[in-house]
Amino acid sequence: MFNEVSALTGNKLKRRKTRTVKVGDLLIGGDHPIAIQSMTKAPLEDLGETLRQIEECYEAGASLMRVSVPDESLLDNFAKVVKRSPVPIVADVHFNPRIAIGVILRGASGLRLNPGNIADKEWLKRIAKELRASGAALRIGVNSGSLPKDLVEKMGRTPEAMVEAALRYVELMEELGVSNIKVSLKSSDPEVTVRANILFAERTDYPLHIGVTEAGGSIEGALRSFLALQKLIPMGIGDTVRISLSAPPVLEVRTATEILRLLDALEAPQVVACPTCGRLQVEHHEFFQLVDRISRKLAKLRKKVKVAIMGCVVNGPGEAGDSQVALMVGGKGKILLYKDGEVHSITTWDKAEEELMRLLQDI
Repeated sequence: MFNEVSALTGNKLKRRKTRTVKVGDLLIGGDHPIAIQSMTKAPLEDLGETLRQIEECYEAGASLMRVSVPDESLLDNFAKVVKRSPVPIVADVHFNPRIAIGVILRGASGLRLNPGNIADKEWLKRIAKELRASGAALRIGVNSGSLPKDLVEKMGRTPEAMVEAALRYVELMEELGVSNIKVSLKSSDPEVTVRANILFAERTDYPLHIGVTEAGGSIEGALRSFLALQKLIPMGIGDTVRISLSAPPVLEVRTATEILRLLDALEAPQVVACPTCGRLQVEHHEFFQLVDRISRKLAKLRKKVKVAIMGCVVNGPGEAGDSQVALMVGGKGKILLYKDGEVHSITTWDKAEEELMRLLQDI
């Protein structure tokens, strides 16, 4: 089914061949681009903040969002989220099969179930019936921290136990007529995550949602996630990605985008930015905000382009000259705009951002 050696042909990345899963109007697996996703972190009671986070992630490049539904009283709010979201919504449901049925009936594009906490076959028959009727996708989400008790006692919290839990649930749902399935196998240990996904990829053609669970804060979480993805993505493993950070969801999306760009798995802009020092002749916080605003505006641009935002004449001219578009903050309020390595024009601080974006539109 899967051969690590054949995953790379020369320097060209090849994707593992999988079946295609439909999540709303989004296609995952097969030859489709790796989908970036995140999960809302506001309580579903706060409908406004939940929708704000979804919109912010969408603007940053997410094509799928997950929402936790921990109580039946929240089903009406969930329905409102589905109706108003710009991207397909996957409901995250644990322990309560009634909620699983409820979210499907209220328009969920996908349902995430954990084999460790919803396993009653009679309830699964009812859930399967609704999944078949609605066309909603099922994500079988296996976490090393919540494996079925019998597998933990027999095999420990190992990659092999994770794969067994996933295969067991896949086979059960297949028997119930559900085939629109994607699978995740996650651990807080990057190496365990990598091994579990490789073992599973060798045995099935189901699309894989990859990432390191409970990865940590924005810095350590990004690094630990990269450790796993830098091994899986070049092997062709991974059809949708979430970077699980103890941080706002939009940072998960931006981190995923940058990791995939670094691994040549996504066409996206590269932003080169000056770290600044005492030579900078504008307020540092204003410069940082400028870099952040431009990075956000570039988030959904699916084009390989290098953009430099530099602060002084030490490295600025060199980086600007090596970029398709660049902005160099000089002294006395002057800002140089570069295009294709050459100075294009001189502008002012209040116009620089707008003019930089205008140059990018012509590339």
